[in-house]
Formats: sequence, C-alpha cells, structure tokens
Amino acid sequence: AYELLTGTRAFDGESINEIAVKIRSLDPVRPSKLVFGFPKRIERVVLRLLNKLPQERYGSAFELYEELTEILEDPKAFGMIAWVKSQFA
Repeated sequence: AYELLTGTRAFDGESINEIAVKIRSLDPVRPSKLVFGFPKRIERVVLRLLNKLPQERYGSAFELYEELTEILEDPKAFGMIAWVKSQFA
C-alpha cells in the first residue's frame, strides 16, 4: 500500500540485509511528507499496516476492509476518494 500510494518504497537499500536492518530499526517516512495532500485518514491506515508491533497492526484483512469501508462511507471522504483516484488516473 505504501509504495502504491507514495510511489516509493517504505525502506530501500543496496542489499536485502540493509533493507532488513532498516525495517527493524527505522520508521517509514510519513506518506504526507512525500505526497502533497496525502489524506490523513489513509496515512493512518498505511502506517498501521507497517507498524513494527504485530498487536498494533490490523488483526485480519476483514478488519482492514471494515476500516477502509468506514472511511469511504464518510460523507466527508469525497475529497479523499477524488485524491486517491487522481493518483491512478
């Protein structure tokens, strides 16, 4: 989700070992720092997906689905939906 929405990898490196060290020790750059206008609610979802603590991530794909559905059903989400669509146009 991170790379799809930001156009960059959450962690990059010269080798798989370098990437693994970064994954274990660093937090990813907030998507809103990389992409102007990145919706905060979507950012929270993306960062939760990448949380280092398993208990802080979604417990299941259905839990993620429920959160995304709630976001999309929010009447205030129109701008967010338009933003996401614009990233793939």
